[in-house]
Amino acid sequence: MEPWEVSALLLAERAAAEEAELSQYDERGQEEAQSEQQQEQRQQQHQSAERSPSLAPDHDDDPIKAAMIGFIKAYKREISPLLPPACRFFPTCSVYAVESIEEFGAWRGFVLTAWRLLRCTPVGGYGYDPPQWPPPNWFAGIHKK
Repeated sequence: MEPWEVSALLLAERAAAEEAELSQYDERGQEEAQSEQQQEQRQQQHQSAERSPSLAPDHDDDPIKAAMIGFIKAYKREISPLLPPACRFFPTCSVYAVESIEEFGAWRGFVLTAWRLLRCTPVGGYGYDPPQWPPPNWFAGIHKK
């Protein structure tokens, strides 16, 4: 069984458990239920992206961006299958890296990927974590008065 299949099964079990919980606790507002459904849809989109990763070269004017994405795709094709699945987040760190580079460009994508890799530890969190700018907890040490 492929690593992404195991992840997909675990996510499906989690989604089924969440749906059962929603039916038990109908006190939640309609907006909250809709936002959870939207999150599940985003997770399913990421699952389909992980199942069929495109290894075709990207047609982009930025050679640095194309090189970074090519390196990540080579890692996914050559090195990742040899390693056990270890990413605590969804989408996986490599899919996150490609999405952040495509959406925010080479520099911000690199910063987001580095920040994500620093958080991908046993004490760094887990769960659904889509690319967003600024990164989560980026300004945690800055206090406003």
